[in-house]
Amino acid sequence: MRVYNATMRQTSAAPAVLPIVQTLALHLEALRHHHSATLDDTQDTAEAIHKVRVTTRRLQADLDLLQFGRNSTVVRDAKQRLRDFRNRLSTMRNSDVFIGIVQAALERADDEDIPDLVMLARRLGEEREQNAAEASKTLKRFKLGRIASVLGEPEEADKKKHRLEFRGLDEARIKRRAARRLEARLGDFLALVARLKDTSDAEGIHRLRIAAKRLRYLIETLTELGFREPKGALRWLHSEQAKIGDWHDLFCLEGEVLALVGAKGANRGRLDESAALLRATAKLLKARDAKASRTFPVKPPNYFERSIRRLVGDLAPAE
Repeated sequence: MRVYNATMRQTSAAPAVLPIVQTLALHLEALRHHHSATLDDTQDTAEAIHKVRVTTRRLQADLDLLQFGRNSTVVRDAKQRLRDFRNRLSTMRNSDVFIGIVQAALERADDEDIPDLVMLARRLGEEREQNAAEASKTLKRFKLGRIASVLGEPEEADKKKHRLEFRGLDEARIKRRAARRLEARLGDFLALVARLKDTSDAEGIHRLRIAAKRLRYLIETLTELGFREPKGALRWLHSEQAKIGDWHDLFCLEGEVLALVGAKGANRGRLDESAALLRATAKLLKARDAKASRTFPVKPPNYFERSIRRLVGDLAPAE
């Protein structure tokens, strides 16, 4: 990828910093690779779509550090484009996750539960086929070149506008921006942690999950840039994000099954099938309730906030 050879000034007191433009280039190349894999029928499309979605989050975290001054509008638009693209793939992602949950349950199911779970897997598979067609259209329509042009690969028709300006990047300003964003991301996460005591606020849990992801990807970006890695805090955050995600996936599966059962014609003449879907889902929701007791309320370890604030101090030392 062609990018401006912008480098940050180094001092003996500062950590070695990988230029943000190089990090952007690496993540853009990863997006290009995973996007190509989603269009290859010989590869695991589900895994490729997952990696595409993850890489869009990484790119957003990179871009967020440059959202100031003359780059503000360009960055905001690029982040929104990545977010919209990722959201359009969310239904396909959910289908793959739901099927994975049922398949895992089948491997340990009692004989009496297997027919209901097989029925649920079949119906979810039918939904996945429909979602796959829409996801394929989304992936084929996605103009990766537009993102590339914003990040430094200008297309012929777009050489003079809507591009990031890398020349004259000020290291100190990027660090201050990073410190503010890290403080904000940490504050959002801790505020939601303090508010959520149980599973009665599903929307709050969804927001907590998103807040955990935003905080994690920002920390990982800063680690790639050469700053101190709060390893313990990052490991805990990754683990907690996964547990919250597992609970939320089962919550969403319940909604999906209720929608299938309530769909036009689902009940008329198909009561046995609807009952099977509901019985299988009820079994799966027992696992959700067990996960809830192990996950909520979320309790960050004592070192969590302290180690992240040390990273904030690295970015913007007190004068």
